[in-house]
Amino acid sequence: MFFYHTTGLTVPLVTTESGNKFGKTAGNAVWLDKEKTSSFELYQFFLRTADSQVENYLNVFTFMKQNEIEAIMRKHEVGFCKVHMKRVLSYLNRINILL
Repeated sequence: MFFYHTTGLTVPLVTTESGNKFGKTAGNAVWLDKEKTSSFELYQFFLRTADSQVENYLNVFTFMKQNEIEAIMRKHEVGFCKVHMKRVLSYLNRINILL
C-alpha cells in the first residue's frame, strides 16, 4: 500500500471591484500557468488592479506578513506613490510565478 502526501490551498473567492467573480466563464481568468498567462500579462493584471482591491490581493496572492501589507497601505493613504502598492503586488507575484 502506498501513501501519498498531498497539500491543498484554499483562498476566498477572488472577485472584481464590482463583485463579479474571476473565471473562465466570465472571460477574465488569470492563470498561474505560463502557457496560459505570461509573466508579463500577470504583471499587467496586478498593475491594473483597482486601488480598492490591492490590500485584499496582497493578502491572498503574496506571502507578505500582515505588518508589511499594513505599512504599504499606510504609505498609500498618505499619498506615497499611488502605484507603489500595485508595483509591489505585481513584482512579488511575478517572482512567485518564475520560481
